[in-house]
This record gives sequence, structure tokens and C-alpha cells, in this order.
Amino acid sequence: MRQRCSSDRTRPPAQIVGVLLVSTVMFTVAVQAPQAQAPQRPQFEATVNRVRVDVIVTDDEGNFIEDLVPQDFRLFEDGVEQQVLQAQLVNLDAGFIRDLSALADVSPGLADPEDSGPDPVAGGSEEASPDAGDLGALVYLVDIGKLGYWERRRFARGWAELLEQTHSYSFPRAVYMIDYRGYLRELAPLTYDVDLLQELSADLLTAIYTQSDQDWVFEHPDWQANLSDRRDEDFTGVASRIRSQVQAVNTADFLSAICDSLLGRQGRKALIWVSPGVRLSSPGDMDMRDMIAYEAWEELQRRANAANVSIYGLDPTLVTQRHRPWTRVNSDVGPVESIRRDPFETARANSDALRDSLILAANWTGGKAYPFRTQVGQVLQEIETDTARFYLLTYATPPPLGDGEYHEVRVEVDRPRIEVRARQGYTDHAEQDRRNLVAASSLALPGSVLDLPVTAGAFYTWTEAGEPEIQLAVDVRGITDAIDPAPANPSLQLYFAVVSEDRKLLDTASHIVSWRAEEEGLETGATGTPAVYLHRWPLGYGNFDLRVLAIVEDSGRMGAARVKIEVPEPSPEFRVSQPLLLVHHPDWIGPPEPSLDDLVHASESASVFFEVYGQTEPDVNGRIVSVPAIAEAVGPEAPTDEPVEMEPLELDVYFTREPESSILKAWLPLPAGLEAGSYVIEVRVVEPGGEGEQVFELPLQIVG
Repeated sequence: MRQRCSSDRTRPPAQIVGVLLVSTVMFTVAVQAPQAQAPQRPQFEATVNRVRVDVIVTDDEGNFIEDLVPQDFRLFEDGVEQQVLQAQLVNLDAGFIRDLSALADVSPGLADPEDSGPDPVAGGSEEASPDAGDLGALVYLVDIGKLGYWERRRFARGWAELLEQTHSYSFPRAVYMIDYRGYLRELAPLTYDVDLLQELSADLLTAIYTQSDQDWVFEHPDWQANLSDRRDEDFTGVASRIRSQVQAVNTADFLSAICDSLLGRQGRKALIWVSPGVRLSSPGDMDMRDMIAYEAWEELQRRANAANVSIYGLDPTLVTQRHRPWTRVNSDVGPVESIRRDPFETARANSDALRDSLILAANWTGGKAYPFRTQVGQVLQEIETDTARFYLLTYATPPPLGDGEYHEVRVEVDRPRIEVRARQGYTDHAEQDRRNLVAASSLALPGSVLDLPVTAGAFYTWTEAGEPEIQLAVDVRGITDAIDPAPANPSLQLYFAVVSEDRKLLDTASHIVSWRAEEEGLETGATGTPAVYLHRWPLGYGNFDLRVLAIVEDSGRMGAARVKIEVPEPSPEFRVSQPLLLVHHPDWIGPPEPSLDDLVHASESASVFFEVYGQTEPDVNGRIVSVPAIAEAVGPEAPTDEPVEMEPLELDVYFTREPESSILKAWLPLPAGLEAGSYVIEVRVVEPGGEGEQVFELPLQIVG
């Protein structure tokens, strides 16, 4: 029996619509997927028939209390007490999940008689759990545009101080920045790489500082229109107020977008907002723009709680800056009297009012606020410690299911002199709506959904007209091998999105890949499942950020990946595509396929392939060299620092060209019998006439 993978173009493609939020890297994608049953073993909550609430309980000195039992908790939804079905203690740093169900009274019982089995995240003991790292994430949002040089310097130093004490992470971090123009920039995606995060200190410190407020206002025609009818008022004051209102809305949108991108990830997620805050007017002092800003912040509350994200506000401003006179000293009354007068008091009140937004966001979402804290490293460590330990309570969603409404949640603990922080609500989305939201979050922030393994790669080549084209490759076999049990309807939805270097959504595409069994003409043991699905994309020159989402049709299980690629502008007449490592699987009758992980099994044949646009054949040289390895010491005088390398293996080169084609194809077969190990393939392409050359290096790993 043989399986074949093909693109089913007879069915209507799923619809993907990208909406870019204020030219940011975050975008919302609406995915129209077919109706399906709930996943067999979900790593995300496709439906909200169970609600999970993470709870942090501390004593009056701020110490985490870790000896609670299920009977200590009371949980309410919309004021009605709910039965706790499961209680767990999670420690992300230690990597364990302790199931507290055994500590509950037998009479009330925590197990749901209709539950199909144990929760997939239940650890059952204090031993390390492989699922613990999937239950958290920590995202930094640094508002560079609102931080002065010294504030940025404090944060950068505190950041470096924190990372100096860190050698590895048990759950991932991501870093974003709002630059001085008000745009959201991604500095690091969700990652466990400490070295990558350490490199950000210099970027944060050298970020361009904002222009003056007055110049910034003049750059926005919409604001000038708002000012045109108010010429009798103080221009500077009105411009400053409008700017504050717009900043409040934009910041709420940025925070909400990050919360949405974390929707598909389980457990406690922390969003550290590094900023002095934004101005939110008091109810008695609101105009229409203030109302819009406040509504945006109320929406942030709902979306953060729906995604189970707690916001921590960190302001690295010196406390003495609150007391600096913002107006000139009146020489008639002296400096002391000038400080006591209303202009300064108003300025100080406005300064403190900015920090109210930090406190508000933290109180709404179960986080904490740290205004006027200059010991940034200490605060960051406290936030990470606070995020890493929590109780996870699970209860059944009260009927009706999927009503689309926001429901308030409250947790109480029956102990004196304690503080309880927890998410304050969730939105009970219908099954398909929630699945679409999770799919969108996985495209916006790959790594937030960890159900299926998705591996992708991207390579650039040329068309017959000499235009650049990207080939986006997806490891289909890795996905299908992870689907257990095998689906009744064997088809896979692939969604693609491409984001430009300036964070704009350029294009989207979708395909349905299906595999079916055939009984004729098959050799014993042969299989036709290809390892890679290719999508060709003419995108031009530049840097591109490609996102991939894979969804199994019959179960809704999904996974995502991300690939960055640069397509350089070539010389006018000589254009070389990016060389690929192609592998011919012995059990697959068909063309060779690109290796996305640089691995070749000893039983497989492989070659390097690239294309040259032009009519003249270039001079091509290829060879294989081994990766240097340190020799093992044999005696006290034996050298230990000299690399051991094999002699380079020269590769044969073959050229083919279709009739009347402008594309010349080059093949460099790899020799059979290479021993298992790490190698580097060097390919040198010299332009006709010897005017220039391009050198490529491809890693190669031979495995037994």
C-alpha cells in the first residue's frame, strides 16, 4: 500500500485575512476552518469546556504560600460558586507539576464523573514533568519612546544583570519594543536562547530617543485637524493632551495584540510592560477621545484575562523626578512658593497619573506594578520568580457552552493575612471561534501553540524571466507521523503568511494537502508520503518573515513555524539561486526533496542543487570538508588543541537545461559511504569571464 501527498485544488481554499495593527509585527488572522470534533489529546483548549485559572497566593511579606490544599480555595464565576475539578501546584523553574487532588477530601470529590481521563498537564508528583515548560511564557514590552536615556540605561543594565545569573530557561521569553515613532518592533521571538537575549542590552540602550513633543504633533495631520477648531486655546496644552490620548489607545492595542498572540499557550503568561505609563483621565474630566482611550483599556482587561495573561508594570524612573519643578520659578514669590502653586502640583499629579495605568493593568489581570523602581535587575528577578510558581485550578464551564460572553472569575482562599492574585475572567467562545483565535495566535507568535511539530524552510530561486521567487518548504512527514491515532479524513490544512521587513503583511495563501492509499503498482514496504510540501511565492527582493500554520482537518490539532529569509539583489546578468541539499528517500518513488534539518541518513542518496539564470555556463567547484574536532589526549604530551580534519572531497558537477529555457540547473551528487558525522559543503560559483564569484556553505549531518 502506498500513500501519496498532493495539493487538492478542487476544494475552496480556507480564507485567511490579515489585519495589521498600526504597522506592527503583530497581526490578526481570521481562519475559516471546517467544522470538526474536539482533538483527541489537545495541547491547546479548542473548546472552553474546562476553565483553568492560575492563582498566586502570598503572605503579608510577599512570600509565596505553597502548602495550600484544594479545600482552601473557593472559586466563583459571575458570583456563583463552582466546583474545583482539579488543583495543581506548578513550579516552572523546577520543572514540576504537583497534583493536589490526593490532598482533597474524599466526600466532596474533585473528579468529574463525565471527565474522559486525566488532564494532559497533570503531573501527579513533584518529579520533573515534560509538560511543565509548556505552561508558561514571559514577554517583555519596552516603551522606548517614553523612556529617557537614564531610564533606558537602568533597564538595559538591569536586564544584563538578570541574564548574567541565568544559564538556561525552563520556559520561553520574548521581547518587543515600542520605538520613538510609536511602532511595535520585535527584538526576540519566543526563545530559550539566553545568548540571543543578552545581545538585546545594547539594542535597547542605543535606541533612538524621541523628538520633541511639538515636532511630533506637527507630523500628524489628523491631530492638526483636531486643533484647527481650538485656536483660542493654548496650543501646546491641547497638543500634549491629544498626544497622550492617542498614546493611550495605541499602547492598549499593542498590549492587547501581544495578549492575543499568547492565547494558544497554556498556563500562566506574564507580560512585563516597561514604561512610565500612559495618561488615563478621571471620569469627571473625560472628552470623547478620553472615552475611546478608556474603552481600549477595558478591552485590554477582557483580552488579557481571556488569554490568561498577567501584566506587570515596571517604571524605572527616579522617584525624585516627580518633585522636579516643571515650570519656571516666579522671581516675585521665590522658589518655595513657586513649588506650592498649582502649575507644579498639576504637573506632579499628571506625572503620578501616568503610573495609575500601570497599577490599573496589573490589578485587572493578576499582575503587579512597580512604579519608580530604579533597582531594575532586582525587580525583574522578582517578577520572574513570581511568574514561575502558581496554583492551577480547573473547573467545568457552566452552561450554556460557547455563548461568546465575558464571564467574571473570582478566587478566594480561606486563610488570614494573605493576598490572592488570579485572572478575573474569560470569554466563552464557541468551538470554531476559539479554534480560529488560537490559529491566529499561532501565526502571530509561532511557538505559542505546541501541539504538532512543524518544520519549515525557505529558499530563493529565479523564474524564466529572471525574477526572484521564494520556495517555502514544509515538513509534511514530520506532521503526519505525529498524528496518533491516524485521522479518518487524512488531510492537512496549510496556511501561509508573509510579513515584510517594515512589519507589514504582504500576502497570505492556503492549501489543503491530502494523502490517500493506493493498492496498484507498489513494491513491498514502499511508501509514497513525501517529506516536504513546496509552495512557490514571487515576493521580490528584501527581507521576509514567513509564517506557517498546519491544522489537521478532522481533529483541529495544529502547529506553527516561522522562517526568515533575505533575497539579495543580484548582478544584472548573473543570478544564482540559494543551493539546496536534496535527499532521495529509498522508500519514495519521485523527485528528491529538500532537507530542512540538514540531515541525511546513511541509506539515502543526496546532492546539492541550485539554478543559474543566464545563457552562459559558469565555473562551479564543490567540495566536502569535515567540521574540525579536538583530538583526544593520549598521553601527557599529546596535543589537545589541534583540529582533526579529513582531506576535502571534491564533488562532480553536472548541468542540465530544458529546451529554450534560460534556467541552467546544477547538480553536485554527494559520494556514498560517508561516515556518520558533521560536515560542511562548500560551493563556489564563478561568473562567466571570471568577473565575480559567489561562495556558499551548507551544513551536512550524516546519521546512521
